[in-house]
Amino acid sequence: MLEKFFREIGLTKGVHVIIHASFKKIHSVWRVNTPKEFLSALMNFIGENGSIMIPAFTYNFKKKDGTHPFFDKMNSISQTGILSQEFGKMPGVIRTSSQTHSFYLWGACQEISEFNNPKSPLGAHSPLEWLLKNDGTALLVGTDFTSFSFIHYLEIYFNLPWVNEFCWDENNVLPVGVTEDYETPLVEVPGCSKGFNNITNYLLNNRLIAITKYNGLDYHSIRLREFLQLTEGFFKNNFQNLLCNDTSCKCCQSRRQKLKMKVI
Repeated sequence: MLEKFFREIGLTKGVHVIIHASFKKIHSVWRVNTPKEFLSALMNFIGENGSIMIPAFTYNFKKKDGTHPFFDKMNSISQTGILSQEFGKMPGVIRTSSQTHSFYLWGACQEISEFNNPKSPLGAHSPLEWLLKNDGTALLVGTDFTSFSFIHYLEIYFNLPWVNEFCWDENNVLPVGVTEDYETPLVEVPGCSKGFNNITNYLLNNRLIAITKYNGLDYHSIRLREFLQLTEGFFKNNFQNLLCNDTSCKCCQSRRQKLKMKVI
């Protein structure tokens, strides 16, 4: 059943894919018992000439008061869900070295190297850039665009006015990633993603994408190059809508204040 799903949504042998998915919702449709069952099916379908990439973010920033936990590539637990956590335990999977925004990699994308630790965590020289250059695909299953990491890459790609504004000062952290042995000064640190569903609305309203469901489950399967082209107008003319309207979100409020924008 999973193979049929992968095939019907357009995945092929040798594809390079980044996964954002809710295992709870996957289980509700296919009754797979474990994340490993879903991931193994995807590995077998894609093959080792393709790639699977899953975010394994831990957000190990340096704290102003010195109380920060250190990033440990082998032991730091991914904060991006059970699918990510279990993927990291599977044979043949490696992890990149970003203290804040690491990725689990399997297949051809391992040419990126486990030592990948760019100063721009989701920008230049990151796994996301590799995926774009290699005509990768994003697969979102049971999740929405608020989990779509590639949008952070596009904020940098289109040089949005806030990309160099670190917006997490109120969280007692600095733009520095930390391990026990070294620190990495960071630039273009990703901010809030709660407004990213406004891109979905833009694409739907302009009939650039359609609502896609499989047995009642929302999903998106889209080539990153195509997504970049479809959203160029948004990033050039409506980019302010990426900032969320939650007045308690200090990240978006600080960025909006600096841009002298009003809540839309």
